[in-house]
Amino acid sequence: MSLRDRLDAGFDPELIVEKTEDGGYTEPEEDPPVCAICTNVCEEPSEASCSHVFCKVHIQEWLRTHDTCPLDRTTITLRERPSDTYLALLDKLMIKCRYHSRGCDHLSPLDSVAYRTHVDGCGYGPVRCSWPNCPEKSVNRRDLDEHLANCPFRVVSCDLKCGVEMPFNKLEAHRRDVCPNLPVECPQGCGEIVNRGLVEEHKANTCPNTMLPCPIEPCTSVLRRHVLPSHQVDPMSMAQHMAALSARVSAMEASQQVVTASQQSRIRQLERRCWARLQPASLAAHNTRVSALAASGDRLYTGSWDTTIKVWSLPGDADHPATCLMTFYGHDDWVRTLTVKGDRLFSGSKDKTIKIWDLTVGPERAYAACLVTLSGHTGVVTVLAVNEDCTRLFSSSWDNTIRIWDIQNQGESATCVATLQGHEDWGRALTAAGNVLFSGAKDYSIKAWDIEGAVGGATSSVGSFEGHTGVLTSLLVGGQGESRNDAVGERLFSASWDNTIRMWDISGGRFDGVCLAVFQGHTDDVTALVIQGDWLFSGSDDNTIRVWDTANATVARCIKVGWHKLRHRGCSPIIDAPIFVAWLFLFLFLF
Repeated sequence: MSLRDRLDAGFDPELIVEKTEDGGYTEPEEDPPVCAICTNVCEEPSEASCSHVFCKVHIQEWLRTHDTCPLDRTTITLRERPSDTYLALLDKLMIKCRYHSRGCDHLSPLDSVAYRTHVDGCGYGPVRCSWPNCPEKSVNRRDLDEHLANCPFRVVSCDLKCGVEMPFNKLEAHRRDVCPNLPVECPQGCGEIVNRGLVEEHKANTCPNTMLPCPIEPCTSVLRRHVLPSHQVDPMSMAQHMAALSARVSAMEASQQVVTASQQSRIRQLERRCWARLQPASLAAHNTRVSALAASGDRLYTGSWDTTIKVWSLPGDADHPATCLMTFYGHDDWVRTLTVKGDRLFSGSKDKTIKIWDLTVGPERAYAACLVTLSGHTGVVTVLAVNEDCTRLFSSSWDNTIRIWDIQNQGESATCVATLQGHEDWGRALTAAGNVLFSGAKDYSIKAWDIEGAVGGATSSVGSFEGHTGVLTSLLVGGQGESRNDAVGERLFSASWDNTIRMWDISGGRFDGVCLAVFQGHTDDVTALVIQGDWLFSGSDDNTIRVWDTANATVARCIKVGWHKLRHRGCSPIIDAPIFVAWLFLFLFLF
């Protein structure tokens, strides 16, 4: 017998139970006899001639060096078997599994072989996890396979097939921080999804937002890749390139250096291209879709998906066509909205910024027109509005917030003084009247905000207008121009994708959502509104512009736009306003 068996011999008295007549078990009525050497219930009991009982392995080990009883020190010999009385007592006893406290309910007779056979294979016996570094040392044997399959320290291969093996509990960190095969969004904000290991290659070769120097010497401009082609062909840039090259040639001539034929050819080529592009241009001079319009006086301002803003002189007659006066560069993505106030132009873009432009600069200083860039929104800037005295700028965004900006020094600086939250989706319409800002959103609701209260910290709306069952597309307050009805200035008009226009009562500062009239007649989404005196103009996807008499909510005239829808469903609604305004200019001359 091994040393372990000798030390482990004997049954734990705490595990001993007594059989009952109904087949169950209970605690023994009296303490079972124990081995005088190990103090456990005897395993393979041996009775000595002095009538003391011992575990067989323990008394044999004792008698190797002694011939007396360990208790009374009398000379003893071992009997062949314990007495019948002792055996009868043992027959009534059972022993619970050593792992009873771990859940095993097995009972064994006081038989060494049967008990130890069960214990050695018991499903509740503790075993150690075999995965490296796993600290778990007491998994139930029956649960080992499940534990091994789900152990956080099990070794797995990266599921993105990068070939790296690691403990499972480090897989997430590997994917997040290291794995070269993880698809990630381009860190330069172009929206492209590429594998992390290919990001640098994407930035170097294809990313439209990578900053690149202008290849035309000696131009020092560093621009985004997608802006660079426009920069190279823009008349103002070409003029600057030509001036710089001419200055270099003059300097070389002054220093008696040789001007090469290629340099002279380059200057002549730039001159031809520059002056050709400085000729009167058409209203289609943007490289791609026109996405925003604003007009003031005899100037039209257009924003485009090519990231530029162009300033146009409005057409007079056939002999005086519209002319592109200058181009503003600065946005890193397409221009989403424009509004103009006095000599300041405000633009919002998909690049999440707002820019304020100085309209007093001449074409030769168009590059310096941007006075300030406002950052803070975390989504596309969708709509802008300015109050009457041009001291407050309001912006809405895909981040579901509205920001109020304090404009200082005639727009040369601006600070966000309040952020309004309350809409459940992004705003599509803003208009300000006095100290009140009205906002309409994709959640079908209109909210009224106390502007100065919001600046002071009260960012909750002061009223709401419910009733539309479609997305809000346009808001305006009546009272622009001369009106036969003084009450028009106390009305809020709203347009929606539910094919209706609503007129709300805002007289006396009430913002409790009282709807005075529902203008019905359009058969598709109403996309834009303009008011002039008592006349309300509306544009719709039903290919019509309708003129409403606000005094009695009736249609005064309807003009059919037969060959062009004002907005294709699914397209950005900012396309509605430019097309609508173009038709409206024509209609105002006819009406």
